Amino acid sequence: MNLADLTPQQRAVFDLVVQGKSNKVIAKAIERSEGCVKTHVTALFKLFGCTSRAELIARHYQEGHDALLAETATPEILQRTA
Repeated sequence: MNLADLTPQQRAVFDLVVQGKSNKVIAKAIERSEGCVKTHVTALFKLFGCTSRAELIARHYQEGHDALLAETATPEILQRTA
């Protein structure tokens, strides 16, 4: 899976999941409901062939996406999670 193929909302959720943020924190950061976040997380699991957050994070690091994370993280969203 290529991160460039994610929608902007999926990418924002992905970036925050990889940082270990909870659904509640992610929902506040992207200004959506926790249910919406859960839907995005489930979609990410399917897209990446994962069954857990830990597996998604591990796959992220195995595939070397950390450089992309630093390049594309949205400052406004990251600031809301600090």
